[in-house]
Amino acid sequence: MTKISSPICLNLDNSLLFPIAENNKDKVFNLSEQWQELLRFYTSWKVFNQWQNFLQNNIFNGNNNKNIFHEISPIFFGSGDFHHLTYSFLKFINDNNNNKQTKITLIVLDNHPDNMRFLFGIHCGSWVYHAAKLDIIKEIYVLGITSADISFSHSYENHLTPFLRKKLHYWSINKSASWLKFILRNNQQQCFTSADDLVKTFAKKYNQNLVENKQSYVYLSIDKDVLSEQFLTTNWDQGVFSETNLLDIIKLVKNDLVGVDICGEFSNYTYKSKFKTFLSNLDGQDLNIQKNIKEIHLQQQTLNQKIYSTLLTF
Repeated sequence: MTKISSPICLNLDNSLLFPIAENNKDKVFNLSEQWQELLRFYTSWKVFNQWQNFLQNNIFNGNNNKNIFHEISPIFFGSGDFHHLTYSFLKFINDNNNNKQTKITLIVLDNHPDNMRFLFGIHCGSWVYHAAKLDIIKEIYVLGITSADISFSHSYENHLTPFLRKKLHYWSINKSASWLKFILRNNQQQCFTSADDLVKTFAKKYNQNLVENKQSYVYLSIDKDVLSEQFLTTNWDQGVFSETNLLDIIKLVKNDLVGVDICGEFSNYTYKSKFKTFLSNLDGQDLNIQKNIKEIHLQQQTLNQKIYSTLLTF
């Protein structure tokens, strides 16, 4: 059973409020001035490698293989514009794993597949493709997709290799990836009519796998844009999960976790780079939110506390 320690809060965009870490301020890292422009939305591989070294030496310097599978700190790290940093957290686990027989199931809660083609490094919508190439990753389930990214008209934008290697599974709601039948991988996508049906079916499958395999290691990555706008506001188009759906998945896997990260805060940012501005505009983010920003952040903070409390509850 995994021990949950106090959270690590990577303040990359000044969107996080910190009561969840108030008793352990040394795990709050103010990184926005140094890293926001470099990392937000996408980053080159050169900068990503610099980030990976920074992470190793300054954030995870006290961790090693002895406690990776026994004690974890949930990582909160701001907007979903930084979701590709999950790959850096996974790469740390991969590179510090001495037991090559150990494999991890990556479960991603996200309104988007994050398996899209991207030519300029690694991007918040492309990182799942790179995660699938890590030796330690056994399989990946992206749960809660309602984005048109997986529709037939966008099928050519999705990486196919993770499906061909039988690693990646899309579990969506009212948006089908049935085009996978053309590469004989239709069994690696499931489309549901509601979030409740998806969560119920996934729980049944997960528990069955536990009975069959007896041991499961799970990394859980949460982008809160999987949630309906009824529950909170994020930077991106949002899905239809309820808070209950999200918390039920956490309860399902929490005893098997080797890592968990949470993004999907709301924050605005004006890039210095004209190229980043151009690419982010192409992705169509609507930041003209007619709500009070303080209210949005408090709403997000309340959910973060619920997530952390759920992780702590046995």
